Amino acid sequence: MIQQYFRSNSAQLDGRSALYGESDLPLVSVVIPFHTGGELLRAALHSVLGQTHRRIEVLIVHDSPETDPTPYLPQPQPGGPSITVYCQHSRGAGCARNFALDRVSGDYVAFLDADDFYLPIKIENQLRLMQRTEAAICHTSYFVHGADLKLFSGLQESGRLEGEVFPDIISYNPVAMPTVMIRRDIADVHRFPDAPGCEDFLWLLGILRDHPLHATTEPLSIVRITPDSVAYNAEIQVRSLRKVIDALESDDDFSTHVDHIAKLKKIASELELSLAS
Repeated sequence: MIQQYFRSNSAQLDGRSALYGESDLPLVSVVIPFHTGGELLRAALHSVLGQTHRRIEVLIVHDSPETDPTPYLPQPQPGGPSITVYCQHSRGAGCARNFALDRVSGDYVAFLDADDFYLPIKIENQLRLMQRTEAAICHTSYFVHGADLKLFSGLQESGRLEGEVFPDIISYNPVAMPTVMIRRDIADVHRFPDAPGCEDFLWLLGILRDHPLHATTEPLSIVRITPDSVAYNAEIQVRSLRKVIDALESDDDFSTHVDHIAKLKKIASELELSLAS
């Protein structure tokens, strides 16, 4: 089921593009899986519509039959980005992203979780970096806030990690999905695995096994942290780590990297001991 809430009028868009030269700019597809949290989705969408780079399409994959995203969609902007909502029920974020990847039209794809958002220059600056370096995939540093944005938790300088990062990234992965942008041709051959809880990580490993990671230390996204977030909940961390370890050991492409997997096992064991004490 597809609900297309707004598609820019082509005459308006062509006229605006001719005036500002935007027809020469790449189209960026922003993929947003959505399950619950309509007000957070509204904020995420406004952050996309407020980008300085204007050639954007937004694809929302609605994954929960209990939540209707319609009341939280912003008003259409003449000549602005399109927003299309697709519906699939309870198949998880990885499947939602795959569903959207099969339908994107952009030259580049950016990812955003429905409870996070972009700073206004995010797409413009990251896209410029990708074009200059001919990058296959790129990520950035980011800010961390509490769910209500009142609790500032700090700056994550994840953008310091770049280059040929595989296989070291197996045991240390600071990349956050709302900071990732990837070329469409690379996305076309890499899909998220059906591995709830670790699909983002395994998808990233598959790409970085074949391509260098480009990065900027400039923070361009804000990631919200709640008590249920992996970063602040040791029990969730342990469950996630155990899923990752099982997936890596059962995959011939990764299982040979025993030293890195052993580091993950050590982290998981230490967390389990701290929970038990």
